[in-house]
Amino acid sequence: MNTAKAFGWTMGVAGVWEILAPFIIGYSAATGALWDSIIIGAVLIVLGIWTALSGNAGAYVRSAGLTLCLAFGSSLRRFSSHTVAPSVRR
Repeated sequence: MNTAKAFGWTMGVAGVWEILAPFIIGYSAATGALWDSIIIGAVLIVLGIWTALSGNAGAYVRSAGLTLCLAFGSSLRRFSSHTVAPSVRR
């Protein structure tokens, strides 16, 4: 298996985690963060499948760049400063 295909399937799994994370970690009540996770997860799944099935280096590089942008997007939109884990008391 070449690197692009392995990266694509790994990115697809990360997309599934991104969709399930609000429910597993417990921040599904924060509507903005919930929809952000669902949209980013769906994009990661689509790009992951595209990269895995095409297996070319161009798709790999574009998908890797977009993955980094999506990964840091939530912190730039400051969802992390508004979302409090259920176990944290202030």
